[in-house]
Amino acid sequence: RYLAAAGLFVCVLLIGMVIFGLNYMRSPLPSAAADVVFEVKPGSSLTRVNRQLMDLGVLQYPRIVGLWARYQGVADGIKAGEYALADAETPAQLLANMVAAKTVQYRLTLVEGWTFSQALAEIHRHPKVTQTLEGKSVEQISKEMLISIGNPEGLLFPDTYFFAADTTDLQLLKRANERLDEVLAKAWEQRLGALPYATPYEALIMASIIEKESGASSERGHIAGVFVRRLELGMRLQSDPTVIYGMAENYAGDI
Repeated sequence: RYLAAAGLFVCVLLIGMVIFGLNYMRSPLPSAAADVVFEVKPGSSLTRVNRQLMDLGVLQYPRIVGLWARYQGVADGIKAGEYALADAETPAQLLANMVAAKTVQYRLTLVEGWTFSQALAEIHRHPKVTQTLEGKSVEQISKEMLISIGNPEGLLFPDTYFFAADTTDLQLLKRANERLDEVLAKAWEQRLGALPYATPYEALIMASIIEKESGASSERGHIAGVFVRRLELGMRLQSDPTVIYGMAENYAGDI
């Protein structure tokens, strides 16, 4: 009789613990946890991360999170990166976010019309970007970007890019270059057959010159027409921006 009572007590206790654990995993984290940003370092175990979160006052019962992760089969699946806790987030959601690598995303904007050096300087100014290209020549950077042309000038698509902390400068350059390749390939497929450009790269160069000739988009169609006629006649483009670009830092307002 005593053994049966003891067994029943243990069963009731285990069921109570399971119910408590389920409720904890599905209950919101403490309000003080909202807006907390923490980092999972590469190679960190879930046990270590749970202890870190307990020290931050985020997790009250880290062992329950560990047991839940093992039950779900994701104890070894958390990803490195920065994570931000949202209001009313639960331990289950927090664990799922770490497994899915839903890290904090930072933004960087490459402005239309920037030169490669301006774009690279902007990338290096961002505090969350890891620099790997400092001191390298343009030719070396081109090689690391896997660009066949020796100069990456004009080969970055102007856009806003979102990235996780510790993303490298090279990774961002590659993303901007791949995005430009996609847009350029699509535009090249839709080109008019009569245009005097042999390659997408030639068309890109002309687009860059036209962009610098006028800041007004309404004028660019006319400018493009003038340049096309000059090319067809074998004339020089006679475009001031091309000379200004070649002068680089020596340009002081007069050609």
